[in-house]
Amino acid sequence: MKHGFALGCTCIVLGVWLLSCTSSGGDDDPVTTDGDEDVSENDPTEDGDEPDGDETDGDEQEQEEEIDDSDGDGPPELSCDEPADLLEGSWSPATSHPDAPFLFKRTTLVEGALGGGVYALAQEDDGSLLAAGEAGLFRLDENNTPQRLTAWPEQPITALWVLSDHRLLAASGSDLLLGSSSEEPTTLSLTATVKKLAPQGDGTFRVLLSDGQGLHLDPSTQQTTAWFGPLEGLTVNGCLPVEQGAILATDQGLRLWNEASDTVSQPWSGEAAGQAMTDLTSLDGETLWATAQTGLVQAAFSGGDVTLFNEAQGLPYRVWTRLAFVTDQHPILLGEKGAYFNLHQDWMKAHLLHSRYYVPSRDIRDALWIPTESQATTGTLVLASSAGIGLVRFANATLREKAAALDEGMVERHDRFGMFSRCVLAEPGDLSQPIPVDDDNDGQWTNMYLASQSFRYAATGEEAARDNALRAAEGMLRLLTITGKKGFLARSVVEPERCEQMQQTGGEWHLSENGEWCWKGDTSGDEYVGHMFGLSLFYDLVADETWKARVRDAFIDLHDGIIENGYILEDIDGKRTSHGYFDPEFMHGFGRFGDSGLYSAMILGGLRATYHMSGEQRFLDAFYHLAVEEGYREYVSEIESINLTTHTNHDAEEMSFLALATLIRYETEPCLMADWQAGLQELWDVQIPEHNPEFNFIYAWLKRTEDFLLNEGVATLQQFHDHGIQWSVTNSDRLDITINPENDRFDDLQSIKVLPFDQKAYPRWSENPFRLDDSGSGRAEEMLISYLLPYWLGRYLRAIDAPATQR
Repeated sequence: MKHGFALGCTCIVLGVWLLSCTSSGGDDDPVTTDGDEDVSENDPTEDGDEPDGDETDGDEQEQEEEIDDSDGDGPPELSCDEPADLLEGSWSPATSHPDAPFLFKRTTLVEGALGGGVYALAQEDDGSLLAAGEAGLFRLDENNTPQRLTAWPEQPITALWVLSDHRLLAASGSDLLLGSSSEEPTTLSLTATVKKLAPQGDGTFRVLLSDGQGLHLDPSTQQTTAWFGPLEGLTVNGCLPVEQGAILATDQGLRLWNEASDTVSQPWSGEAAGQAMTDLTSLDGETLWATAQTGLVQAAFSGGDVTLFNEAQGLPYRVWTRLAFVTDQHPILLGEKGAYFNLHQDWMKAHLLHSRYYVPSRDIRDALWIPTESQATTGTLVLASSAGIGLVRFANATLREKAAALDEGMVERHDRFGMFSRCVLAEPGDLSQPIPVDDDNDGQWTNMYLASQSFRYAATGEEAARDNALRAAEGMLRLLTITGKKGFLARSVVEPERCEQMQQTGGEWHLSENGEWCWKGDTSGDEYVGHMFGLSLFYDLVADETWKARVRDAFIDLHDGIIENGYILEDIDGKRTSHGYFDPEFMHGFGRFGDSGLYSAMILGGLRATYHMSGEQRFLDAFYHLAVEEGYREYVSEIESINLTTHTNHDAEEMSFLALATLIRYETEPCLMADWQAGLQELWDVQIPEHNPEFNFIYAWLKRTEDFLLNEGVATLQQFHDHGIQWSVTNSDRLDITINPENDRFDDLQSIKVLPFDQKAYPRWSENPFRLDDSGSGRAEEMLISYLLPYWLGRYLRAIDAPATQR
């Protein structure tokens, strides 16, 4: 039955205060508030054939020993209106995702050696990339290292073109520079600053000057002739030659200059046609595109109404400064807040490249598309910015190929004595110098990595996966045994010589009895739920008899101590840890303000797992005592309602999925299964808008349903970056989103709908996916389990197929 309680005003305040202390936003969370504090690739072997044997959940595998219930009273008699099916036998969804190649972005940033920002880009006939910027003219070598062309002046160069005779034409202030890359160029001085150079099909150029004049340039004779202007009362920002003269983008809208009569007219109608224009271009000579003050304008050369595209059609911003074509069909918009375009679909559902995941600075000045020879939709987009160059390579990749990179990255950059969490980087963005660091939640994160490798081994039989799992399991058993106290586990360990330093910097650090480690106490439920999830999966899917015995003994010792201590995590000082609540007093009291459902599912799952491994009746008796007599079953059935009592805690929601995964897998009583499934459904219903592949696949695994948003989960995996570097990303200034009127629990802005994950910082599913802005200096890489756990669970369930070449 559910236990009620009465609290006065003082107790309610205390309850809310205690909830804030027990939420993972406090002592349980790793420090990620500053990029400087934040701190793939396991051997990418081919997937092997599916391993022989039974690849099923823990509850689906045969017990190694018979369970003897004779020494207890047996389970209580339970009745319910609608008992739920147990998880028996293997299961896979009827529909799976064929892991075909998809378009994926990989980025190289080029900055410091350029001496400043870059204004213009060009490609020589031999494929070499040229960059014109604040410090002169540069060529990038095969390693994308800039080499300054010393024959050219070390001064700002704002426009650059490669001529048909291989010479270069550039603009610097009011000068045109013409010559080869290895010789000092000749200089042609003009009357005003050069704003734009536009090539014509006959090898000549149109030149637009800052005083409004348009010139015609013949590079072969190095002569200029007047074309139009200056035009009284108009500031011209862009021009397109047409048969009768030129279409002009001016500060007063679109205009047509008639060369024969030297007059200006306005054949375009509509409010947008009269707004200030910053640039215009065309591909087919019939339709023009122009960047207006309130968006993007499309119009016919012949005049008439214009079409305006803005946030209503999906543009993230209205104001753009530059417009070009990077393919033969689709325009790219460049501006002070990024670049926006698409290669091969409706360009209004375009790529937004507006952070250091793609370019050194949001202020984009020029773009160059270098296609792959065989495919127009793959290649490299080169973006010039005020801080350097971003080379964004669009290539076809499979989910498996991305997993190989991230698996390798976890081994190479995140392994610290068999614990896997974040790492700091010696230089921003430089993954070649990782420094793994300790984390308050080393136990949870490592166990989630352990789960990913257990699923990987069960799905593929790869020895690399087994080796990774054994390494992580060893680290986790160390945390379970190092404290020397039954029923108590450590948060993390560091080298013994660091113990005094760690004690001075905060936290409860202790030297182990054998002097080999320094371990951290005051352990939380976060660590506990991780151990129950990861080590139980390792036990079922990877461990041989020797490893099973080690895990079994650790679970028995842990839970014997927890039971003896009254269902709390008792620290070595004999006191309850800050977040070690599994006891009825907490569940029926303060836990009702946010944690009773989660913590009930945690301890019940742990007791079930220990009984599954040991067959010892006392753990089953304790399970039924808490579930039935103390009413924990009802708390689990309302797990998300309780989670949301005071605020949304995404960390608690992720832990709820992990806790339910352990509990549901081992349940043998249909009426209790009905309660667990009710809690799972309630939890899942709230998560649907997040497009979270981890939650999607856990839900499918435990619910055995076809309706688990497979496509949305796969799309998120496809959008993931192939590294976990934490860069700053700003989305709160976008116009194409609806901002939630309520900030999140950390008072951060959040959107109503999640943005594509390639437009955000690398995510952790314990954090808010609706958060709009992320701060990061590039000095940390997050753990890569946000991709690896759902991907390998999807493979284990056969919801995601192996690539055809690896089957």
